[in-house]
Amino acid sequence: MDENELLGTNIWETFSEKQGTEFEERYREALSTQESVSFEAYYPPHDSWYEEHVHPSETGLSVYFQDITERTEARRKLHEREQQLSALMDNVPGMVYRCRNERGWPMEFVSDACRSLSGYDPSALEEGTIVWGEDVVVEADRESVWDHVQTAVDGPGTFSETYRIETAEGERRWVRDHGRIVADESERERWIEGIISDVTERKRLETELEASNERLEQFAYAASHDLQEPLRMVARYGQLLEDRYADRLDEDGKAFLEFAVDGAERMKEMIDGLLEYSRVETAGEPLEPVDLEDVVAETMADIQLKVDESDAEITVDELPAVSGDVSQLRQVFQNLFENAIEYSGEEPPRVHVTADRTGSNWTISVRDEGIGLDEASHDRIFEVFNRLHSGDEYDGTGIGLALCKRIVERHGGDIWVESNSDGGSTFSFTLPAVRSDAQ
Repeated sequence: MDENELLGTNIWETFSEKQGTEFEERYREALSTQESVSFEAYYPPHDSWYEEHVHPSETGLSVYFQDITERTEARRKLHEREQQLSALMDNVPGMVYRCRNERGWPMEFVSDACRSLSGYDPSALEEGTIVWGEDVVVEADRESVWDHVQTAVDGPGTFSETYRIETAEGERRWVRDHGRIVADESERERWIEGIISDVTERKRLETELEASNERLEQFAYAASHDLQEPLRMVARYGQLLEDRYADRLDEDGKAFLEFAVDGAERMKEMIDGLLEYSRVETAGEPLEPVDLEDVVAETMADIQLKVDESDAEITVDELPAVSGDVSQLRQVFQNLFENAIEYSGEEPPRVHVTADRTGSNWTISVRDEGIGLDEASHDRIFEVFNRLHSGDEYDGTGIGLALCKRIVERHGGDIWVESNSDGGSTFSFTLPAVRSDAQ
């Protein structure tokens, strides 16, 4: 219908769909009040949204309208995204924030989690009544955090810092701040965006663990000094008795003396093992790129005598470089190789070492063809002093696999054992790939 056909017609007859709708209500309102009316409304016949401006006069109405469907749809989608973002921030375990890269970290936005984290209302931080870096961060930590953030600005663009805050109620908490640096197109203006989470409980547990490790270290010191000297005396004087008075002892006496000396030596081995176990964390070297092929070659050289005596065969696939402590990794391989030799059964030991990539880690597996393990023992063999066989059957202190587990965990990995379908066992453990090789 063109404009000529519309002229002179009745609007309610021509556009009957508008009757009883917001359109009619607003038109009649303008006529009644003789005041202009503006509104937005949906018109089903066109499946469109219109913006209308209605101006009354003594003779009727002047209506100006514009199709705003695209604008309305864009606004609806924006509103949905805002709701989704709001819901997301409500479920993030921490305070989401955006601040200017200035001392004091003046906040431009903070999520509602600010209340539970710091006790302050988000608006107080956004309006500058409370300044995060001056009123909330503990004074002793401010300079260090600022320096680390500026290092991120000049370098990687991200940071992750742990520091203390003081809440509105005066309570001190530990928080973890994961942030990134963002800039405008000119690179002149910079902001910080991130998430701050409460890690007070984790920090408490870490402190308790550090105290526990310190006590363990103190025990290790006593074991290495105060306990070993009496054992050395027992072993030394027992040996003197055997050397000087062997001809005066009957068979029982010789057996008793042998038991005493052997017991002292076994106790010394156990103390040495505990000493190694307790010092995995404190005496370890920093993790650095390590070629496992070199580590395994050195380990095999150390146990060559046992390999020759047992007619063992150890084969090794191509091994990768990992991030690790050379000395401790040699201990892991030595314990696993010696166990494979010790528990080989009646057949000559056969051991095979493989490596498989698993994400950012390597899985190293040591497979043997020995006597194997029942599945019920798979977890407890990694516990200290938990042996599956008596000392009369097989030598050992019951510390070797526990030591392997502690070393692997220090490297951020896991260790486990599986029984082979055709006999024997496979010990596997994960180690982090070197950064340049990480996927």
